[in-house]
Amino acid sequence: MKKMTKRLLSVFLAAVMVFTTVPFTAITALADGDERTSQAYLVDGIDSEFSNTGNVTWNATEKAAYFDGSSYLTLPSNPLANATNSSGFAISFDVKRIEAGNAMSRILDLNNGTESNTFAINGGSDTNNNYEKYLTLAKVNGTECRYYANDFGNTAYCDNNSASFCTEEEANTWYNITVYMDTSGYYWYAVDGVVRARFLNNYNTQGVSNGVTATQIKNSIAGMTQLFVGRAIYNDPYFKGYIKNLHFFDFAN
Repeated sequence: MKKMTKRLLSVFLAAVMVFTTVPFTAITALADGDERTSQAYLVDGIDSEFSNTGNVTWNATEKAAYFDGSSYLTLPSNPLANATNSSGFAISFDVKRIEAGNAMSRILDLNNGTESNTFAINGGSDTNNNYEKYLTLAKVNGTECRYYANDFGNTAYCDNNSASFCTEEEANTWYNITVYMDTSGYYWYAVDGVVRARFLNNYNTQGVSNGVTATQIKNSIAGMTQLFVGRAIYNDPYFKGYIKNLHFFDFAN
């Protein structure tokens, strides 16, 4: 596991968050001396903090962890343990799917050991209208919210008109995915350095998230106790493909 200072985070996110239709002001200037750190994994190997169930291997050519569809990694701690409603959080990773058929396969699943509280990002499939591809699923005390990347161009949910990334994305191709919930409750998706969507902070009232608010999601993050990479807390398909450069930031401003 590697650490990144808050000052370096500002440079990192500023480079990632290039938004063309809505001014991006969530990354603010940092006070001198503020050296909060965040966590990075799968940068140059499989970190010793992980337990390896099955046979997740490090591929020297791809410089990434390879998940064979039946293996996963477990981190017995929460890399977002300091996230709060007033801090927000961000997650970034590079991913290359090599299987297109498992709709609910997980890239990562941060949870508290139960199915009732989880924050997860799907690998998804190329079928079923792409709805599960890079879906973010947040569940708080059994009630869930789903941020569908297929809704990137839906102005009822997002305040921009970007085309849906999911109809463009292909298996066997590397992408950088960064998701980001800011202190105002907006949920951002950036793909390969370009912000593709900002979900409205009243997304929970739009009939797609069953009443879970952004505040509840942010407040629940610190209570998670473990991270799965390559599988879900549910009995869902495992991820098949490559993952590297997995970063967690327990602050957003």
